This record gives sequence, C-alpha cells and structure tokens, in this order.
Amino acid sequence: MGSKALPLALNRPSEEKMKMLEARPYQLELLELAKKKNIIVYLGTGSGKTFIAVMLIQHLRGELGKLEKGRIQGGKKAIFLVSSVALVEQQAREIRNTTGLQVGTYCGSDGVDDWEESKWMDEFSKYQVLVFVHEVFRSVLSCKFLQFRDLALLVLDECHHAVKNHPYSVIMNMYNEKKSEGSPVPKVLGLTACVVVETCNVEQFRKQKFRLEEKMDCKVATTEDLKSILQFVTAPEESFEFYSLGVQRAEMNKIQELYTAVLAKLEEIKNEEDDKLKKERSFRQRDIALKDLKKDFKKLKNDVVVNNQTIIESLGVYPMMTKLEHIIENVKKESRKETNLYYSDSARVQLYTTTIQYLVELKKICYKMEKDESTSSKLEKIGSFASTKFLKLLEIILQEKKSDGFKSLRGIIFVERQSLAVYMAGMLQEVIQEEPEFSELNVDYVHAVTTGLNVKNYQDRKQISSESRRLEQVLGKFRKGELNLLISTSVVEEGLDVQKCNLVIKYDFPLTFRSYVQSKGRARLRPSKYIMMTETNSGKHVQKHREFQEVERISLEECHSMPETMELEEDETESYTVPFDPNQPEKSGTVTGSQAIALVYQYISKIPVDRFTRLVPAWRTVEVQGSNQDKLLRGLMLNTPTSGYRTICYMPHKTPFVDPIEGHIRPSKERAKRSCALEVVRMLYECGELTIRLKPRKRERVLDEEDEDNEDERGRKEGTRRRRHFYAQRLPRPLNLAFTKQGFLYQVRMKLIEELENQRYLPYFPQQDTLSLGILVQERIPGFGPLNLYGSSGTLRVDVSFLKKVEISEDELLTARDFHNYAFSEVLKIERIEPTWNSYLLVPLENGELNLDLYTDRSDQKIQSNSVVSPKYKKEAEHYFVEDFIRNKNPGSIMDEKKSPCTYIQYFKEKYSLDIQDKTQPLLRISSADKKLFMFKPGGEAIKDKDSEDLSKRTLLVPELLDIAWINRGLWKQIQVVPFVLQRMSSLLHATQLSSNLTGIQYTEDQKLSLELTSDQDTGSRKLLEQLMKFDPRMPLKNVNLVEALTLINADDMVNMERMEVLGDVFLKFRTSMFVYYSILEDETKNKTNVNEGELTLLRSKVVGNKNLFRVASRLNLSNGPVNAIKIESHSSFLPPGYSSSIEQRLVELDDKFPSLITDERRRSTLSVGSLLNYIQYSELALSDDALLNLAKQRFLKGEATGGVKTRENVLISDKSLADVVEALIGCYLINTGTKNTLQVMARMGLDLTPENNVSDLLEGKMNVRKNLVEFKGEENAFANLRMKQSSAQALYNRLCVSEIEEKIGYRFKEKSFILQAFTHSSYSDNNLTDSYERLEYLGDSVLDYLVSCYIYTKTDADPGRLTDIRSALVCNNMFAGLLVDKGLHGNILYEAPIVRNKIVEYVEFRNEDRSIPYILASREKLLENLKRINESEPPSLKEVEVPKVLGDVFEALIGAVFVDSGHDLEVTWKVYNRFNPQLDLIIQDPPKNPKKVLFEMCPGVKFGKAELKENHVNITATISCNGKDLKFIGRGNNKRMAEIAASKCALSNSKISRGMKTHEKQKTLNRGIKRKLKEL
Repeated sequence: MGSKALPLALNRPSEEKMKMLEARPYQLELLELAKKKNIIVYLGTGSGKTFIAVMLIQHLRGELGKLEKGRIQGGKKAIFLVSSVALVEQQAREIRNTTGLQVGTYCGSDGVDDWEESKWMDEFSKYQVLVFVHEVFRSVLSCKFLQFRDLALLVLDECHHAVKNHPYSVIMNMYNEKKSEGSPVPKVLGLTACVVVETCNVEQFRKQKFRLEEKMDCKVATTEDLKSILQFVTAPEESFEFYSLGVQRAEMNKIQELYTAVLAKLEEIKNEEDDKLKKERSFRQRDIALKDLKKDFKKLKNDVVVNNQTIIESLGVYPMMTKLEHIIENVKKESRKETNLYYSDSARVQLYTTTIQYLVELKKICYKMEKDESTSSKLEKIGSFASTKFLKLLEIILQEKKSDGFKSLRGIIFVERQSLAVYMAGMLQEVIQEEPEFSELNVDYVHAVTTGLNVKNYQDRKQISSESRRLEQVLGKFRKGELNLLISTSVVEEGLDVQKCNLVIKYDFPLTFRSYVQSKGRARLRPSKYIMMTETNSGKHVQKHREFQEVERISLEECHSMPETMELEEDETESYTVPFDPNQPEKSGTVTGSQAIALVYQYISKIPVDRFTRLVPAWRTVEVQGSNQDKLLRGLMLNTPTSGYRTICYMPHKTPFVDPIEGHIRPSKERAKRSCALEVVRMLYECGELTIRLKPRKRERVLDEEDEDNEDERGRKEGTRRRRHFYAQRLPRPLNLAFTKQGFLYQVRMKLIEELENQRYLPYFPQQDTLSLGILVQERIPGFGPLNLYGSSGTLRVDVSFLKKVEISEDELLTARDFHNYAFSEVLKIERIEPTWNSYLLVPLENGELNLDLYTDRSDQKIQSNSVVSPKYKKEAEHYFVEDFIRNKNPGSIMDEKKSPCTYIQYFKEKYSLDIQDKTQPLLRISSADKKLFMFKPGGEAIKDKDSEDLSKRTLLVPELLDIAWINRGLWKQIQVVPFVLQRMSSLLHATQLSSNLTGIQYTEDQKLSLELTSDQDTGSRKLLEQLMKFDPRMPLKNVNLVEALTLINADDMVNMERMEVLGDVFLKFRTSMFVYYSILEDETKNKTNVNEGELTLLRSKVVGNKNLFRVASRLNLSNGPVNAIKIESHSSFLPPGYSSSIEQRLVELDDKFPSLITDERRRSTLSVGSLLNYIQYSELALSDDALLNLAKQRFLKGEATGGVKTRENVLISDKSLADVVEALIGCYLINTGTKNTLQVMARMGLDLTPENNVSDLLEGKMNVRKNLVEFKGEENAFANLRMKQSSAQALYNRLCVSEIEEKIGYRFKEKSFILQAFTHSSYSDNNLTDSYERLEYLGDSVLDYLVSCYIYTKTDADPGRLTDIRSALVCNNMFAGLLVDKGLHGNILYEAPIVRNKIVEYVEFRNEDRSIPYILASREKLLENLKRINESEPPSLKEVEVPKVLGDVFEALIGAVFVDSGHDLEVTWKVYNRFNPQLDLIIQDPPKNPKKVLFEMCPGVKFGKAELKENHVNITATISCNGKDLKFIGRGNNKRMAEIAASKCALSNSKISRGMKTHEKQKTLNRGIKRKLKEL
C-alpha cells in the first residue's frame, strides 16, 4: 500500500469536490483493514474517522441496489448510527455529497414512533443509506421492520457508548445473538476517539477495550504509522489558566447561606410529604404521587435554585441582576398552571412558595449590591459584579488578539450547563458593545437540542426541529467565519463538524476522559491552543490532567499490541432478549428487559383517556428469602432460582389485566423489574394489545383505511354532502313496461273538493265533466288515491282506479301515442326530450270509455266556451282558456289599455299586417293555459283583485285570429295536473315495492295506495311514546307508506323525511351502541377492562356513519327512482313516461371533463358534480363540446353563474342525502311498527343489529332475515375480577355510599357492581373489581339520546331544526353535569386525580353562586356582585367556568347502569331520568340559548377581538356599538370558545343590552306564534 493519496471513485457531485476529498494514507490503511474484517477505527477527533466510513460505503455501493424511477431496486442497506439528533443531518449530508447515493435520515423528532410498517417500507424503498439516531434504529430492529440480513454495513459513530443498556449495546446484543444462530449479519464498523470514558490503569483499559471489542464483534484498529497521522491531526498546545476567587463580598456569603437554607427547606418539605404519602396512600397511589413529588422537587431544586447558584459561582451576580425578574415571573406562572399531580396541593404550594421567596430574597441582595456600588455603565457593572472566573476569561480572550485583531480567531468555549452558555453569550455580547477592545468579536451559543424534551410529544418535536435548525445556522456561521467565538455545551464536543478552530477553552474542567479527548480534538487549526480553566492551587485538576494524558498514552500503546483473548467478569447489566412468536420469526419483534419497561409505559401512554387522567403501572419489588440452603449458596455468591427479588406489576384501568402480574425471581431488584416487564409484554402480545412487531395496537382511529381510497376524482369523501352523483331515474315495474296493444285501462278521476276562495278565473269542476284521462298499462297495477293536489281552482282529490282489460288496434295505438305526445309536448310544452314508448300511455276517456276521437283537429270548428285557443300571429305558441265572450266589444272597439288609442283593427294591421274580416265578432276574455303551478302544495293560484273586472286592464283577443287546440279546456286542465299524479303514482309504487322487499310481505294488485301523512297523526300521544320505549314481540310487522321517508326537503313537498330522520338517527345510534356493547366482547382478545370507549365509538361510527348508510342506500337502489330529491316542475325537471333526454348524457359527460380545464387547484376543488350546469344556458347547447366547455370555463373564472340548465332524466343527489333517507326509513318503521319489527326490517337492509349477528357481518352489510327476534341477554354483573369480588366489593360499596345514591335517584340496583362501575373514574386504582365508567358512559349516552329525542318528538311538532336545537340543549355535557350536581352525586365519584377534584369544586361553587339559567336575564347588579367584577375604570369581565366532563360522563354511565341492571327497560330508565330533570317540559318549551348566538341576533355588529393569553387563561374582548359609544366586555376562559361565551354573557348582563334582549325575545315568541298559527291554517 503506497503513501500516495487516492481519489474517491465514482458518482461524485463534481470534479472539484473529488479533489477536495482525497484520502489520507492512514485512512487508506484503515479502509483496507475495514474491507477485510470488522474493526473499530480508533483515531483522534478531527482525524477523519467519518471519511473512512464514507469510503467503505462507497466501496460497498454495488451491494446497495440501484436507483430506478425514484425507487431502489434490489440490494441491501448501509446503516450509519449516530448518538445525537444534531449529528444526523451532518453525517447524511457528508455521505450524500461524497457518494452520490440516496440517503435517508431518521430521528425521534420526525414522529417515527407512530410510523406503521407500510411507511417504513416506503422509506426503505427510496434510500440506499439510512442514517439513524441509535434509539430509532433499535426500535426498527425490535419491530423487525429491518433485519440484520437486510444490511450490508452497520456503522456506529462514537461506538464507545456501547456499554450497559445504551441503545448501541442493545443493538449489538441483537447482532451477536443473530450471529450465534448462524443468521446472516452485516459488516460492522465502529468509530471512536476514545476507547474508554473514564480514567483507568492498564489492566482496566485492557478489560474495557476487550469488552468493547466483544460487544462490537470488532477489533480496535488505529494507524500503524503514528507519525503519518500527525501530518493531518493537530496536537494543540495544552495549558492551564488559573483564576483566584479573590476577596468575597459579604453579600456573596449571604447568597451562599440563602442557597443552603432554601435547599434544606425544599428537602424538608419533600421529605415531610414523602413520609405522609407513604403512610396515607395505598401503594398504587403512592408510586405515582412520589414520582410527581420527585419531579417537581428536582425541577425547582436543579433548574432554579442550583442553576442560579451555578451561574452566580461561574459568572457572578451580574446576570442575576438582569434576569431574576424574568425567572421569578416564570416560576410564578408555572405555579399557577393547572396540573394533575397526585401529591397534595399544599405541598406543591409550599415548594413553589419557598422557591419564589428564595428568588425574591436573592433579588433583594442583588439590588442592594447594585445600589451600594456606584457604577453607571454596563461595563463597570460587569467589572464589579462578574465573577473572577469570567473576568479571567476576558483576559484569555484578549491575549488571543493579534495584529489583525480577532480576525484569525476561531474559538470555542465549553461549559457544562445550557443556561451558562446562554448567559455567558449575553454577557460577552454586552462587553463587545461597551468595550472597543472586544468589538471585533462575534459571539453566539449552541447547546443540545433534545435537552428536557420528549420526542414522543408533538409540541416538543416541533421545538426540537426549531432548535435543530438554529444549531445548524449558528454552526454554519462559525464555519464561514461570521462568528469567531462560540459558547457551547458538550454538543460540539462529540462528532459535530467544526474544522476551523484554533482555540478551545474548557471553562468547566473536563469531568471525564472522553470529554477531555473530544473537547481537545475540536482545536484543529495550526497552531491551536487547548486551555483548561481552574482555581489557583487546584492540584486535583492538575493531577486529573496527568491521568488523562496517561490514559491517552496507554490507549495508543495498547491499541497496537493486545492479547487476542482475555477472561472478563460476567457483566451483570446484560439485558435479556426475548423472542416472540417463534412460528413467524421473520416478523416477530424482540425486546430486552430494559426495553420492556419502556414498552409497558409506551403502551399505557397510547390508551386514550381524558386530560384529567394519567395511567401508570405500579411496580412492587419484594425480597424472596428461599430455603437455608439457598441462603448458603447466595452467601457463596451463587444464584438460586428460589431466592432473590421478585417484582409484581399492577396494571391500571383500561388495560386487559386486573390481577397483578408477577415476574421471575432475579438476583437484583433491577433485573426483577425487567423480568416482570417482559412478562407484561408477553401477556399484552398474547391478548392482542401489541402487534406481532411489538408495537402498541392502533386505537381510536377516526377514519378507517378505506377513506383515502373512497375519495372521488374531485376529492370528495364517500358519504358526505359535498359528494354528489347524477342518478338516472327509473320508473317502477310495471310502469316501466311499454304498452303494446293489449293491457289494462285505468281512469284518473279528479274532484274539486275545496274551491279556492276569491279566485280570479272561472273554476273548473272535473267531477262535472264527462271527459277524463286514462292510463294504458301493460300489466296490472294497484289503484291510487285519494291523492290531494292543489290546482288553479282549489284542492283536488285524485283517484286512479282500474276500469277494464283492453285491446286496441295498431291505428288506435298510434293515435294513443299521438295524444300522449300532444299532452306532454304541446299542452305541457316539455322540450328537449325524445319519445321511446317504453312505458304506459296517457289517453282520453269519455264517460269512462276510451275515446281517441276526442283528440282531433278542430280548426274548422267555431270557438266555444270550453275551447283552448292560441294566437296565429305569435312566433311561439301561446295557449289560452276562453273565460267569456265580451259582446259589447268588437274589433272596431278602442284598445283602452294602450296609451295611444286605436282600434283592434288598426292595431293588428299596423303590427302584424293582418286584416280582420268580421268587424262585428265579439272579443274574448281569456286566461293563460300555459301557467305552470306546483300542485303538491297550495299557493301560487290567481286571486281576484281590484283590477280583475276592469276590462281595460285585461287582454282581449279577436276570435278570427285564433287557432283552436285539438282538445278542449277540460282535458287540458286535467293534463296540467298529470305530472303530479304520475309522480305520486311512481313514488307510491316505488315506496310500496321497497316496503315489500324490506318486510317480506307482498302487496296485492287489489289494494289501493294513498299518501297518509305521519304529520297528521297525534305525535304527542302517550301511546306512541310507550311504543317507542317497548320491545313488544306481539306487535305485527306490516308494510308502511314510505313516501314521506323517501322525500327530501329539496322536493318542496307537503311532507319530507327530516323529522323521521331525527328519530331514525337516534334509534340507529342506540341499537348500534347496544349491539357493539355486547358483541365486542365476543372477540377473544377483549374483556371488560381493555375495551375502551374510543374503540366502541369508532366501531359504532362505522355502522351509523354516513359512508356506511350511503352504501346501504346503494344496495337498496334508492337513488334511481325511490327517492324524491327535486321539486317537480313540468317545464324543467319532470320527465314524462315513455321519453328520454339524449342531451343529458352529453351534459353528464361534459360535466365530468369540466374540472380538468381549471388549472388553479384551489378553485378546481370547489367544483362538484353538476357544477357545469350553472355556467351554461339552454340556448348554448347547440355549441360544440369544446366551445361549450370553454364558455363555461370563462364564466366560472369570472364568477358569472347563469340561470343554469336543469336535468330531467338524471337527478343530482348527494351521498349524505341518501344516508339520511336510510335513517328516515328506520324512523318511519319505528313509528308505524315498533322497535322489534324495525330491527327485522333493518336486518333486511344490511343493518342487522340483532343478537344473532356478528360484527364482521354487520360491517360487511350482510342482509339477513330475522323472524324470531329476541333481545340481548344483559350482563349479570360488572365484575372483571370474580375471584376477588366477595372479599372487597362490600368495602367499595360502603365507600361509594351505594344506598345514598339509590335513594337520590329513586332506583334500587339488583346488581350493585354496575353502580360501582358507573362511579369509578379511570384514575381510581383501588377498584380492581370493575372497569372504570367509560363503557357504561358509551351506552348511557345513546340511551339518553334516544329517550330524550323520542319524548321531544312525541311532545312537540317542532320542525327538524328546532327539534335538533332542543335535543342539543338537553343531551349535552353541560346539562348532565348540572343534573348530577343538583342531586348532590358529584361527591360520590371515585377518583384520585387531584385536578378532577379541583375542577368539580370550582364548578360546584360557580353553580351554587347562581342557580338561575346561566346564560342571560340575571339582574345586572347580582351578576356584578356574585362574579366579583373588576373595578369600574376597566371594562367588566366575566370568567366562564369549565364544566368538568367527568360529571356528564358519570351521569351517562349511571343511566347506562340503570338500563343494564333493569334488563334494558327503557321505561324504568326514563323514570330515573325524569326524577333528575322534572323541569323537562319547561326546557322543551324554551331551551337554553347559546349566549354568543343570542348576542349576534341582538347586536349583529358585535366584534370579538383577538385571543390573548393572560395568567393561563384566554381573554377575549367583545365590542358593541351603542348610541355612538363602544361598549367593551371581557370574557375569560380556558380556551377561545369559552372566553367568547363569557364575553357574550357579560355583554348580555348589561342593562342596555338586556332590555333589548327582552324585546328581542318577545318578538321571537310572537313570530313563533304566528308561524304556528299559519301552519295550523
């Protein structure tokens, strides 16, 4: 091997880069060695260890796969591990720039803990080299996302960390285990600048070196030619700089005394609370409380007191003078924070009070020192109050000033604490500003980015990312020379690339050999200095330095010659590796004992709980003595299986384990705990709580995996209102069969049953007419009627009844088709349709007999009073009814309505060049025969007014100039009614056939179908309410009229599905909740303790969600006819039978293409299906496809919507509307057939919620026929631990005061365990008999929702919007919490979380202060007094007290418990609820109002300011203009919403506003009364 430097090989980013990256001789030497075997490269800092690793990766690139189309094809991976987040990107950049390979980076701040296998596989497919923080790679290996056989190379940077339980050590244990099994393992390369961390002698060094080699499966290697390395690696000049403490000020002694005193006081408080907890708390509560206490104690002691003292001792009191106020404010702010700590509030107050008092006293001392010292400038203050150590540092820096000033200086000052780095940088910057001698210095600081932060926390991850960016920016400036002095913690010591440095000052003497070696190695420029600062006469530091140098010498000598083997003591800290699922070793994860403990905590942290709850396991370690023989063997240092220590783990609520879990006996407490943790992990895996890769199973995912796939091309989610489709409308059979020549004749009989009062035109009485309409159908259909419609003359009653079987000739068939076509194209003027003759035919009847002669050319006849006429001179046909012959007027009469008087003769001559022959013919008074009325609702009819009889205001026509229509007035009038008759027939037949399919009961041709409106029933009847609350097996199943349930509100009909939908919605939710509650336990991996509410809710949402209901609607084919989705208008949206519209298919296709023309993604996303129709007009349909699309595009971009085009054959319906229809169908059956029959119908729909079904079939939507339906068998008890119930249940019942609760609610429980569960919060660890209340809460929520909704439905005829408002007011956490507190049951809740108690107490106090309706109408004076408003000089303010969710949850759980205990008796459950809420009817009449909504209604101009955070509360100001003045009201709350509500309440309490509000309420009450009266009319 020659000494010539060889350039790196292939795929460089540039030739210049290649020249810069030439390998040094010793690097080539070690590279060649690394190619042959596994080695640990032992070279000093700055000697290019990383470069050797990069060259080895380059050497192995042929094994790393090839990049093709953005993916790596084949090959293995190279792994580069680093020990800190700061190093990840640096090493990745080096590999990427040097090799040109694809490099991925991974650290905890990327959120990798939550990545699934698919995400990891996607990452691995993109990169050849993966740079990991060690802990992330350990997790990836444990979960088998990557395996050693997948790797070509494993590089461990700073590999000296591979000891004890460090992730490096764990990774290499796994590596060695695989190697011992004969499995393929990668090449290993270790990099280090120090083989040992601490000082040691030769023998100790050899042992530690050999142990490292054994662990790493490597040999330590360094260059054979030590001289060659010195050509490239700088050996800085090492020296000491001594500083004297000088004469201490008296104040400094006081500070020291204060420091000693506060530490002692904090320790005393901590010890007292410690003893108290151990005596008064159970061990489960004690463990978590002690941890909380220890955490707060250490935070205040170390982060505040000790940190301050360290700064004072290191930098002096100067930084305290400027920063103490800020520190005090931060500690006060922290003390006011809402916490969920388990030790006593009084102890916490004492800890914080003592710390704050210390800080205040320290501030006083500093203030006195500053006052006594007559200094003016900052520089003088620094000189007076900085430490002698800091002043010595200034001297050292000044000594480095050369002829060019500080331009050549590149210095790093190493300190131990992050705060020291920050404060020192600040002081130096002040010196630079004040003292010209230092003006050329540019200073900044860096520190480790993960200090005190948790990568599993999202907010902490954001901060880590931010600090990482800052670290890189500052180091970048230092490398470029923009900074020449860097203050750093150890983050720069290890690994970070800072090459241009000629001065290293160790402000704090290095504590370890590693720190000494690595900090010294930062001085890489020639010449360079390494200065260690220490006190004068500090002999121990000088001696320590000699020891460091000796270890350095030993390292160099020993790494060149070393015995091959060496016996070592057994490493007692070795972790245990436990394989899982040996049947699937390729996927089965592994975990060590130390990892198992972390995994247990990780699993528990993933369990969804409210923010008041902290779930933790309790560990209890006991000593196991064993036999005398065992004791003897232990005395001889021999382990025995029956003596040592055993740890028992008590898992918290919401986990699968009620019984304690015991580990194996181990010789130490730590090993015993690991053994127990491994046992917990094994059991968690076996019961399905951990995946095969030992990752916690995903919980409570709001969206399932299909959601992304079910977005349409426009980005609309399935089941949503924004997702719409065009649906082709189909007639029901047999109306969709073409009439040939033989079939059946039906008569359409019409009767005017209520004449319109004061109508403008002549009424038409169809029952007096011998002519009527008939329908020819191919097969028999049921009869229809009575059907009420609203024509121009008043209310019509229509019946469609069978007449006879008929047979007609071919000529008659053609004539019948001609009449059919005339009716729809001429009479109704329906355009853009083409006949298909694939349906029934409309024909004329006379005296009940088919008479096609009634349809005939009447041009040679005289105009009669029943004629329909049209002017010959009009370009477009206009038809009129003859109202009267005006015999006193003729063509020679003056046209009075014209401004310039002329005769009819003159007018028609001048305007149309027509000569009227008969000058004496009487004129005709006419009315339009083309007017289109909507006949499903009254309104729009012509009413007589003052001008009705004034002929001068009426249009008169000349008979001679008119054509006569082929049919008379009577048939014409009846044809105008036909679209609505046919639509009703189609709807009724669709609905009947659907009902028959859902019930299994066939309809007969003899029955008559009519529209019976549910709204006409007595919805307030007690009978209906009882029916809705009973599971009555005696009630027969029957077909019901589903038209109302199938009619959307957009149809604008007299009926719609919205009220039924509300009822169907709550019933579906209730029965699904009940099904899920019982069925989920059929899963073998589930029991009462590990089924959480989130999983139950998620499963329920998959059933009741709109996506599933839309799929049900699709399976029932509701969209292609049964659903009445649009308003029927004969001229625009009605498709006559036997016709189609070919133009619509073209429009549907063009609409599909339209979004692709819009390049702006944001604007394109606003286009839903059918949007094209809003930007085109009927007259433009003749344009080409491209022209029409471009025209629509231009209008869309300009925001110029047209009147739009409507479709007849294809109807737009949203997914959400179809889902709502399914709920309305359920509601319809519920009202008409009861709960049992409704469940049978739902089973046929694919919503089988019966006990015979299972979860998988339900989710698949399997349709079942259930005839003998039974109810769910209830739970016998709530016990999760039957073995222990007898011994401890009664004690818990007594603690709960069960009899007191029963007395208050008026119900005696048959099984008391249900009430115990209902009142147990998840933080309460003493109840290990039942689970906490979440499951019962889940069930109770749906029971209450159903019961309250049924009561409202039957009690009021409120429209769906108001019905929902009332329901929302009654079924909400605020209402339930108030009901529970009013009964005094909040004190019975079993919990341990202190924050729960604090929240309940705060809420109860608030509620007791004001029992009036909390929103408004309380007197202003009382509100001001009770709420303790601030002084009059400031705007009034009000705090909105948070309603603790636990109160509402317990109420729901209690109702759930009553429901289960009573055997699912809804009537009993309702009685219990009524006892809680006796004012229910009053609330229904006048439900509580949202104060913000009320304020906006009264004061539309109200403005809410920006949210401001003050004292841990959000403040928002509401501003209202009143009489030219701005009134301001401040609201305070825990979040923005609560603050806005508080501000609204505060404003509404103002006398001016409240007076307006009372007037506003009176007006709303009056309006409601008027609306109700109009509805009755």
